[in-house]
Amino acid sequence: MSCIPLNKAFAVKKHKLLLVIWTAMLALMLGCIFAGHDTMLGPEYRKWDHVFYNTFVRPTWSIFIAWMVVACVLGHGGIINSFLSNKIFQVLSRFSYSVYLIHFVEICLWELSRKTGVYFTEVGMLFDFWGHFMFSLIISYIWVLAFEAPVTALEKLLLR
Repeated sequence: MSCIPLNKAFAVKKHKLLLVIWTAMLALMLGCIFAGHDTMLGPEYRKWDHVFYNTFVRPTWSIFIAWMVVACVLGHGGIINSFLSNKIFQVLSRFSYSVYLIHFVEICLWELSRKTGVYFTEVGMLFDFWGHFMFSLIISYIWVLAFEAPVTALEKLLLR
């Protein structure tokens, strides 16, 4: 008796199970994105809709992200894994923590140095966002070159 039919049957069941899980996870993700639209922007305030949405949207989104990570690590990510494994994300990941550390200080210094009130417009918000973002990236690049890269090089030398 051969084990090949059993292996093929297991592979088919595994493929179907992965298809069901990915479909459920994508439905959860789309639910998180689109379910709150009527709740938050509807013509009337419905208390229990807000309670239900705000209670479950973050854990549901976390479950979707956790599934994506697990699926990509186990080799079931497919096109999502190949997209997230792109080289540009590897380069940007080196700067993400330093941008995180720098952006708060930069925004606080900018906002505390204002002498007049702020009038909110879409264009003004775009300029503020991109200005803070680019300034934080430039400063984080200098930060990485000055502090993180030498420490990483020393760590590689010491761990040889």
